[in-house]
Amino acid sequence: MGERFSVEIIEVTPESTKRLVVEVEKGTTIASVLAKNSVREFFANTQPEQITLGCLGQRKSPGDILMPGDRIELLQPLKIEPKEARRLRVLRQRRRAAR
Repeated sequence: MGERFSVEIIEVTPESTKRLVVEVEKGTTIASVLAKNSVREFFANTQPEQITLGCLGQRKSPGDILMPGDRIELLQPLKIEPKEARRLRVLRQRRRAAR
């Protein structure tokens, strides 16, 4: 049996934060971890085609090999672009200040 280590899988949504720690063997890819039944069941409401994968703040692809201490981040699409959100926030603040 090969070397085993733990990796964390995390998903943050506006409603909740889910965290799961799994044991994997050296050479395991992100895709193979996410395909495990226990992982799919834990993140049942996640739609794989709509998420972006990250690992410790860096964008990753399903074929990337996991390393000890990695944290797989299941990133949801943005509801609104950051520039647009800021523009709307400034407009609201200006309206409040004008009252």
